[in-house]
Amino acid sequence: MKVSVTLRKSRSKKENIGILYFRVRDNKADLRAASSITINPEYWDASVPGYAANTPKMVVPIERQQQTNELIQKILNMIKTKYKKGMDAKWLAAALEDCTLKMAETKADDKAALPADEYNGSEEPGLIDYFKMYLERSEFNDWHRQAQTSVLHRLQRYEKWLGYNNGNSDFRLSLELFDKEQVEDYADYMEHEHEYRDANRKFFDQFNIKNEKWIRPISRNGIISGIKRLNMFLNWAVKEGYLTDTSFRNVSLDQQLFGTPYYLTIEERDKVMTLDLSQYPRLERHRDKFIFQCLVGCRSNDLEYFTWQHINGDFLEYIPHKNLLAGRTELVRVPLCDKAKAILEELDPECEYLFRWFSHDLYRQDIKRILKMAGIDRIVMTLNPLTRQAEQRPLYEVAASHLARRTFIGNLYKQVKDPALIASLTGHTENSVSFTRYRAIDDDTKRDILKMIE
Repeated sequence: MKVSVTLRKSRSKKENIGILYFRVRDNKADLRAASSITINPEYWDASVPGYAANTPKMVVPIERQQQTNELIQKILNMIKTKYKKGMDAKWLAAALEDCTLKMAETKADDKAALPADEYNGSEEPGLIDYFKMYLERSEFNDWHRQAQTSVLHRLQRYEKWLGYNNGNSDFRLSLELFDKEQVEDYADYMEHEHEYRDANRKFFDQFNIKNEKWIRPISRNGIISGIKRLNMFLNWAVKEGYLTDTSFRNVSLDQQLFGTPYYLTIEERDKVMTLDLSQYPRLERHRDKFIFQCLVGCRSNDLEYFTWQHINGDFLEYIPHKNLLAGRTELVRVPLCDKAKAILEELDPECEYLFRWFSHDLYRQDIKRILKMAGIDRIVMTLNPLTRQAEQRPLYEVAASHLARRTFIGNLYKQVKDPALIASLTGHTENSVSFTRYRAIDDDTKRDILKMIE
């Protein structure tokens, strides 16, 4: 006697479900009967039999997977135990009737176990469910995960806002219907969300927004960046087979505008480095962290994860996380100058990470404060991200962590006009748009060129 279970797809075009059929073969007898157990064919594994091991728990809760697989095995064992020669398909069908009650109990347990904000009363997950799955299954560093989590929170507010305006509190965004037009509508929501919040405070109270900065006027660059992050998720959904409509890739985005990079001169950098901050321990730690970044040129989100294992003799070795996201694995090796070594000598060798972590906002605020205390108030031309107009500001007012990376690149390029060499020290691609910005010709370079034709 052989007992088996197979999955057949439903004939319904609206539902992507499979029905489990049990079969008994014994000499000339061949009995078949349908059960009440249904599984999305995408997650079926005949070798289990049941839900595949890699079934996303955001789509099917792990308890549901386990209960279903156990129930299938229990039925198979029951058939093997109770089947006798001469029994027919009616007996098999009757033996499977118990599944109906057991599955109903399983579904009730699933619903009770899920938090209210995750259970949607439907077998088909919505866009928010898929985005949570994307965050769960993707390997991001803390900075990038925080950025993508911000996208999730805004999508959740956008979903609620659409339902609120349509008078449908149960409205859910559908991944399948999230096309070019929907992305454009979401971009419009991003641009005006702060206005909606100001005019509908009671509605937005449900999101427990403690900091006004969480919803504030957003620049065009910010909108473009937000759409690019959303597209990372949508491209993941296409790759995983959850989305077939790729019209979102046709959304027309303005070009991000950036001003000419400003950076600290070597004299200004050293002035900050020698500033006496002994009375301010946190500022002193952040100053050393900032100066080390000025001397090695890494991004701040890479700096957060540097350990002593990244120090190999007189070199700092690492693979930029941004490059890993793009599928690039080239190792960046930066020689450590004496000033960088001096900073490392002051660090605690027992700590796993080179620099103690504080919030990014606090680090950014402290950089401004340190530069102001050091008298770095040179006027620089910046691009206002909201108006896209040039403005003159004191350098310390517009300083942030990325100023350190610009200081490294700007001063290097001022001395050595070799893009390939500098790119090898920073992890840039030589012809990238961002790297091109760093190669803005400064006044001293212009003077050097003019001297050639005197």
